Parts: sequence; C-alpha cells; structure tokens
Amino acid sequence: MMSALAFEAQYRPQWEQLRQALAGGANAGTGLTLVQTYRSTCEHLALARSRHYPLRLVQELEQLTALAHQHVYRPPAMQPLWALRRWWRAVPEALRAQRGALWVSLASFALPLLAMLALTWWEPSWVLSVLSASQAHMFEQMYGPDVQDFGRLRDAGDDWTMFGYYILHNIGIGFQCFAGGLLLGLGSLFYLVLNGVILGAVAGYLTHQGLGQAFWGFVVGHAPFELSAVVLAGAAGLRLGQALLMPGRLRRSQALIEAGHAVTPLVWAVMVLLVGAAWLEAFWSSIVWMPMSIKLSMSAVGWALVLTWFSGWTWRGAGDDR
Repeated sequence: MMSALAFEAQYRPQWEQLRQALAGGANAGTGLTLVQTYRSTCEHLALARSRHYPLRLVQELEQLTALAHQHVYRPPAMQPLWALRRWWRAVPEALRAQRGALWVSLASFALPLLAMLALTWWEPSWVLSVLSASQAHMFEQMYGPDVQDFGRLRDAGDDWTMFGYYILHNIGIGFQCFAGGLLLGLGSLFYLVLNGVILGAVAGYLTHQGLGQAFWGFVVGHAPFELSAVVLAGAAGLRLGQALLMPGRLRRSQALIEAGHAVTPLVWAVMVLLVGAAWLEAFWSSIVWMPMSIKLSMSAVGWALVLTWFSGWTWRGAGDDR
C-alpha cells in the first residue's frame, strides 16, 4: 500500500490545480477540466479514508471537495429562468412521489362532487341539505337570464374587484385543504369532501333549473386550474397528516419537516393555479356573450396543459439543467 507521504506527493499537483481553478471565481464551475479534477479528488478522498491516512490530509481533501462541489453543482449564474424550470419539473416529480395521497385526495373531492351533482339533478330539493333557501336563490340570480356577467350579483363590482375577491376565496379553500392535514389528515379530508358536496349540489341544482348553460359556461374556463389546485392542496395536506400518523423511525416533528419539504413544489403549484383560476374567473369565465363552443375549447386546452405538466411529459429526455 502506498504511504501517505508518497500518496500526497503524487497527487498534490492535482489538488493545487483544483484549488487554483476554484479561485477563478464565478466561472470556476464551467470547465470540463475542473469537473474531472473534482471527481479525481473525490476518489483520492475515498482512498485516504479507506487507508486511514493522517486526519490532516483527510480533512484537507474534505474541505477541498466540499468547496468544489458547491462550484460544480450550483445553478448557472444570471439565468432567471433556471429556478422556474427547476420548480416546473419538481411538480410532476413530487406528484409521482406522493401519488398515494394524490389519489385519496382526488377520490375525496371528485366522488362526493359527482354523487351530489347526480342527486340534485335528479331531485333538486336535495340542495337544501347543503344550502339554505336564500343561498340557492342567490345562485339562481347569479346565473339567471338577466345577468350582465356570469357568477356575479348586480352589485358585485368590476372585473378587478372580483379578481381580488376570487384570489382571497380560492386561496382560502386551498389553505383549508392543505393546513387541515395538520389535524392528522382529517381536516384535509373534511374540506375536500365539503367542497365537493357544495360544488356538486350547486351544479346539479342549477342544471335542473335550466341554468346549466350559464353555470357551465362560467365554470369550464377556470375549472382545469381551480379543481386541480384543490386536489393538489388536499394531497399535500394528507401527506402532512401521514407524517404525523406514521412518522416511522423519525420523531413526529422531524417527519413533519421532511413531509413539508416534499410537498413544497405542490404548494407553490397550488398558489400559481389558484391565482390563474382567479384571473380567468374575473376576466374570462364571466363573459356572457362568449359562445359555449369557444369556452369548451379553451377548457380542453387548459386541461391538456395541466395534465401535460403534471405528467412531466414535457421534460422527458431533457438534459440536466443544473
């Protein structure tokens, strides 16, 4: 086995070369030579550890490789789209990692929605089990034949006022579905089911009342973004609940922190989707004169974009963009 002195004498020039390259500053991590020297130095560190060379030498190599790692793997300088691309790609990765929670969230929201829609469509009086008579009447007014904008009462305000209202309303729903996970996941399940039941009841009731054209003309435009956001928020909340219920070998606090890191891309996606949905609600969905065929076409485009993003298809085959 090579002695520590011989080992250091043989490879010291490479280490100094790496050190000088790192001293080059912002462009140090761009050269192929630097990457090759960094990898060689990592191998030298592994050898020094396995051969129990002096601690001084091992620590020197540890510090050098740690510094080189920061240069080699840091994001490219002055590229504002880098963070956006990383987040965009992180969302489908997080969805695949949390697919169990995602399916539970989807079922908890969609099944009550569809069941209540069918029930109130068949027997409209069922809407009174969810809404008061005054609330049901208010929804009839919002989608009646005399409205100037779908989904609004006459004194609701202009588009920008409604945009602000929809942001607050949408973020509130998303927050409930997410933060409810801290109640061992039960809060997330409750708000998913509740929102599904309410939406289904309103949809079925208005369709039975002959206001389906107006109601569906309003919701189809922003549905791909708002409904997806609700399901994602619920999935993120359920993941928090799972960490509290089944922390494994970790302490619950540590399991909760790790779960929070795991769902962070989803939370950001929820925020973006809900703000986008609010914009569409205020400036697109409420338009009365827009033909239903155009709104349905735009809804199909919205669903295609969302599902393509969630599947990660657009990033398959892409190289490492570090």
